[in-house]
Amino acid sequence: MVCTTCSDEKELSIIVEDFISPLRQLVKSGKAGDSFYFVEMPQYFSKQVIDADSANEMRVRCKAHFMIYGRVRRRVINEKENHIVELEGAVAHQPISDQVSDKLAAEFTELLPRNVHIPTENDLFSFQFTSEWAEIVARYIIGVAASCSGDIKYAEVLYLDVLSRLQNKDHDFPIYRKLKERVPHRLTELYEAMASSCFSKWTETHDSSYLAEVEIWLDKINPVFKDRKSALNLRAITLFLTNRSVDEAIKVLKKAKENGNQIWQCNMAFLYAYKGNLKKAIQHYRHASKCNYEQNNFY
Repeated sequence: MVCTTCSDEKELSIIVEDFISPLRQLVKSGKAGDSFYFVEMPQYFSKQVIDADSANEMRVRCKAHFMIYGRVRRRVINEKENHIVELEGAVAHQPISDQVSDKLAAEFTELLPRNVHIPTENDLFSFQFTSEWAEIVARYIIGVAASCSGDIKYAEVLYLDVLSRLQNKDHDFPIYRKLKERVPHRLTELYEAMASSCFSKWTETHDSSYLAEVEIWLDKINPVFKDRKSALNLRAITLFLTNRSVDEAIKVLKKAKENGNQIWQCNMAFLYAYKGNLKKAIQHYRHASKCNYEQNNFY
């Protein structure tokens, strides 16, 4: 949903033709395009949206999942006439912690075109660029919200759409550069979350198909991020549980080495004991006894 207000009818016609119409076309394109229903609110309703509270109230009233709102004004700056574009966003998601909510709001503030000056003499190209900018950021933010709400597969589709759109963009543009860096991290978080979820289901059911899914999700992780400790520990456990590949599991766990982590030491001790190397097992158990108990990111 888009709620934008303008200073006059002439300005509104320019915004509709050069910004909102291209934005509509972009939103409806891509793999996730069919999942979006684009609504442009009339000026009467758009003028009621003046801050974050009124934006969320309007979004809820309209049952919209995502909303871009703001205003476009015409001002003279340095003796040249400019369109001043100020946009904000609101997105629906499942209840999340205040910390995560604040982080999501900060990403909105950082990534959306909040204060863009567009010279009237070159407004067609600039508005189209701003539409592309807003559309890519919208997909990314909706992806984050979908992830927070547990809709992992939809979030994955949106993130992949963002990466696809960024391929031919100017990566010197700071927002595109940030997104190109962040999306692989977000995808890695998704894949680790799904792998962890499948492992938890295995612990409850001992259904081997869940272990196969763990491997599928871990294999999706970008090679740049495959050495994250949480992914390495899941990989090591899966290697042992599926075919008792003790040496491979030890090799993977060594990449996640944390001498001060009790659970890492116990995992290593178990594997060496299973292998029959009791001397190494005892060494790791002794180290474990001296560590503080920390379970974060270990299984």
